[in-house]
Amino acid sequence: MKGWVPSGLRQEGDRVLCRWTCVADTPFTAPFFEETLQRCMSLPENSARHRVATDLDLLPHLAAGVPALEPAAFIFHVSRCGSTLVTQLLGEDPAFLTLSEVPFFDQLLRARFQPGPARSIPVDRLLPPALRLHGQARHGSERHLIVKTDCWHLGFHAELRALYPETPFILLYREPEAVIRSQRRRAGMHAIRGLIEPGVLGLDEAELAELPPDAYLPKVLDTCYRIMLRIARTDARSLLVPYEPDMTRAVETVARFAGIGLTAAHRERMRIRAGCHAKQPGLAFVEPEPAAIEVPGACRASHEALRAFPAVPT
Repeated sequence: MKGWVPSGLRQEGDRVLCRWTCVADTPFTAPFFEETLQRCMSLPENSARHRVATDLDLLPHLAAGVPALEPAAFIFHVSRCGSTLVTQLLGEDPAFLTLSEVPFFDQLLRARFQPGPARSIPVDRLLPPALRLHGQARHGSERHLIVKTDCWHLGFHAELRALYPETPFILLYREPEAVIRSQRRRAGMHAIRGLIEPGVLGLDEAELAELPPDAYLPKVLDTCYRIMLRIARTDARSLLVPYEPDMTRAVETVARFAGIGLTAAHRERMRIRAGCHAKQPGLAFVEPEPAAIEVPGACRASHEALRAFPAVPT
């Protein structure tokens, strides 16, 4: 299975199949893993005549024995808080293998909210081999695996902690005005009502349905802040990291907490990369002019509680 990763679920009757994509030696340097998969579709192994699918239950068997890295850290976040840039900065060194919002992980985690046979998928048995296959050491230089989650995966913290009890969990956040402003310019999935199941974050669908349109995103963001605070209070292997204008400082904090050393050459590459747009690496980043944002009191209070949480000594 070297160079192949599980890339999607397909339901056929009462069976759930696993689709596979060949990534060969393609570096995982795109801001999001979905972009990497799209680039790999031009490989001959991924031609329409040779699309590969297996029974999902075969995943643990197929992953067994594959040379792979164990995760050095999971990055959780509230979106638009520098998490993509942090992941990109870490990936500037070939010793780091970064997985940014892998679609297959999301499909496994959210399967129980889907209709049909997928809702009974044993995530605790299938997610580790899926991560192992994505974390293959394909080039020989990889030493550290960094897994960036989707922001709504905060709702799966307990399941992920049970699977990876000692792995550092990084919790990146930012003030609500900046997050809401960015989401209103270009909305992510969780910011659009109906795209992410409310139960993922423990929200009540009926309650959400009664909210006016402008109140939906602040409610979701408030929930993310509250989950982060609960994790920080109960999980000693977690670390709250606020957004900073210079996100190289956040990377240094993450590396110290995860026990990862950064070389001088890596720091220099980070310094250069930090001046570019996180999602469009070829463009210089320019902070848009701020627009006035009205933040509900509950959401603001949850953010203030995060800011007040005691920091881990450096």
